[in-house]
Amino acid sequence: MTNRKQKDETFPCPSCAIPVRYTDTFCESCGLKLEKHTCPACKTEAVPGSRYCESCGSPLHTSVTPEPPLPPAYKIPQRTDKEAAPAAPIKTETAQPGQLADGPEASLSIKLVYIAVAAVLVVLVLHAILVFTGSLPAFSPLGIGSPTGSNDDDVGDAFSIEPTQTLPAGTELNIQIDKNAIDGMVTVTLAGGQGKHVVKDIEVRLTCSDGHVKIGHISPGETLFEVSLSGTKGTDRIEVFVTQYSGQHYRVIDRLIALKTLG
Repeated sequence: MTNRKQKDETFPCPSCAIPVRYTDTFCESCGLKLEKHTCPACKTEAVPGSRYCESCGSPLHTSVTPEPPLPPAYKIPQRTDKEAAPAAPIKTETAQPGQLADGPEASLSIKLVYIAVAAVLVVLVLHAILVFTGSLPAFSPLGIGSPTGSNDDDVGDAFSIEPTQTLPAGTELNIQIDKNAIDGMVTVTLAGGQGKHVVKDIEVRLTCSDGHVKIGHISPGETLFEVSLSGTKGTDRIEVFVTQYSGQHYRVIDRLIALKTLG
């Protein structure tokens, strides 16, 4: 038996039946481990993988132990429609009273508010400039109306002289009016008087022959005793209103002035 088991002698693999050499440890085809056994009865070396001894026929109690199979490839479990995760709820926020909401709509609303405020401020500034330069008629704080156009009826009403009032005894004022013969500039001056210290404000109202109204103020308490308004070379109307610290108002002058110097 030993002579048969030479280096180049082969026998069929117990697992795949492919010829293998006695000196091989593993089958090159299926990878079976070729264990060498000795017969327990006759002590003869048996063919690897044999169940019975070829010499005496005794069972060898050997078994073919194939290599364990490779584990299957891991597959990611697929979620079915029934097992699909529920959609996340949409979160909504409600602005509390007095609180601005967040988001594009809130930003647009804030921008529109800023634009509206800026537009109002621009209009007010332009109106103030036009009134100051005499391009627009102004309005008296005493509530006396002013013409807004050059309509003949309006101009006629604007030049309707109204009765004047006399200041109470002890509060008389010396007010002088002068119109420049070259450019029509009208100057009103507080020249003195016993009532100079009880006067809070003197409003000078000039209604020009073209219908424009210009207003100036004399404030004795602020050492402003003179005001000049741009008139016309035609006939203008001059009105002077005195406001005392007591709150009383008086129309003390209402007259027409032509292009000449008046005392």
